[in-house]
Amino acid sequence: MADDLRLLELPPELLGLVARALLCDDPQADAQAVGRLAASSEALRDLVRGSAAVVAELQAARKMLTLQRQHELWVAAGILGADAAFPFDPSDYKQVAQQLPAPETAPWTALKRPRWRVAAGEERGRAVARLLRVSGSLATLNLNRCGIGDEGAKAIAEALVSSGSLVKLNLGNNQIGDEGAKAIAAGVASSGSLATLYLDDNNFGDEGAKALAAGVAASGSLVRLQLGNNQIGDEGAKALAEAVRVSGSLAGLLLHGCGIGDGGAKALAASVAASSSMATLYLGDNGIGDEGAKALAAAVAASGSLARLGLGSNQIGYEGAKALAAAVAASGSLAKLHLSHSQIGDLGAKALAAGVAASGSLVSLSLDHNNIGDEGAKALAAGVAASGSMARAARPTLGLLHNDFGDAAKQSLRDAVQGRQGFQLRV
Repeated sequence: MADDLRLLELPPELLGLVARALLCDDPQADAQAVGRLAASSEALRDLVRGSAAVVAELQAARKMLTLQRQHELWVAAGILGADAAFPFDPSDYKQVAQQLPAPETAPWTALKRPRWRVAAGEERGRAVARLLRVSGSLATLNLNRCGIGDEGAKAIAEALVSSGSLVKLNLGNNQIGDEGAKAIAAGVASSGSLATLYLDDNNFGDEGAKALAAGVAASGSLVRLQLGNNQIGDEGAKALAEAVRVSGSLAGLLLHGCGIGDGGAKALAASVAASSSMATLYLGDNGIGDEGAKALAAAVAASGSLARLGLGSNQIGYEGAKALAAAVAASGSLAKLHLSHSQIGDLGAKALAAGVAASGSLVSLSLDHNNIGDEGAKALAAGVAASGSMARAARPTLGLLHNDFGDAAKQSLRDAVQGRQGFQLRV
C-alpha cells in the first residue's frame, strides 16, 4: 500500500516518464531517463501491473500523451499552423482524461497529401510513429502520396509493433522500395491488429513482395493486402501464393498491374483452391493469357470461399472464357467476375451465358470492351433471363459497354431484365 501511495504521489512529469517506459514512446526521446526508470525497481514494475489505481493513472497519462503526439503530428503535417499551441495543460492530465473521450486520432482522410512542414521522409515517418506508439484508439491511417519513402516506412514499421489498435494503413504512392517493403513486412508479422494494408503504386519488386509474403504468412490478423502497380512479377506472385496457402486470415489480395504472367497466375490459383479464407482476388492488367485463366477457373470451381475474381485487361480469349464459364456454373460462391478489356468475342460470350444461366451464385459480370457482337449479346440476354442468382440479388450487374452489337441485341438485353428492380445493365 505504501508503494502504491508513493507512486500515486509522483509528479506528472515523472508519471509521464513511467508511461513512456511502459508504452514504448519514441525510443530516441529521454532515452537515458526512461531507461533508468524502467530498470530501477522490480517492485515498481510489479506494482504497476497489479494496482488498478495505478493503471487508471497510467491510462490518463497515456491519453494526454496521445493528445500531445497528435498535436505534434498535425503541426508537422501542416494540418495545424506552425505556431499552434497545445490546447491542454499536461499537468492536468487526470482532469483532461475525465472530460474527454479517447482521442479519435487520424480520420481516414486526415493525412492524405497534407502540406508537410517536415521535408524528409524519415522525419515524416517518425512523426507518425510517435503517435502510433502511444495511441490506443488510432484505427485507420491514410498516408497516400505523403513522400514517406523507405526511411519513413522503416520508422512506421517499428511503431506497428507497439500499436494495438491500428486496423487499416494506406501507404500507397510513397516511393517505397524493397527495403521499405521489407520493414513493413516485419511490422505486419508482429502486429496483432492490422487487417488492411495498401501499398499500391510504390517502387518495390519481387524482393519486397517475397518479404511481404513472409509477413502475411506470420500474421494472424491481416485480411486484405493491396499491392497494385509494383514490379512483383511471377516470382513475387509465387511467394504471395504460398502466403495465401498458409494464411488463416487473408481474404483479399489485389495485384493489379504487377507484371504477373501465366506462371504467377497458376501458382496463385493453386493456393486459392486450397485456401478456406480467400474471397477476393484481383489480377487485372497483368500478362495473363488463356493458360493462366484455365488454372484460375479450376480454382474457382474448387474454392468454397472465392466470391470476387478480377481478370480485366489481360490477354484472355475464348479458351480462357470457356474454362471460366464452366467454373461459374460449378461454383457455389463466385458472385462477381470481371473480364472487361479482354478478347472473348461471341464464342466466349455464348459460353459465359451458359455459365450464368447455370450459376447459383453469380450476380455481377463485367464484359466491357470484348468484341461481342449480336449473337453473343443475345445469348447473354437469354442467360441472364434464366439466371436464378441474378433474379434473387438486390443489385445484379451486367456490363457490356463498347462492344459490337446493334440496337436489336440491346433491346433483347433490356427485355431480359425488364421488371427486375435494381438490375444494373450497362449497354
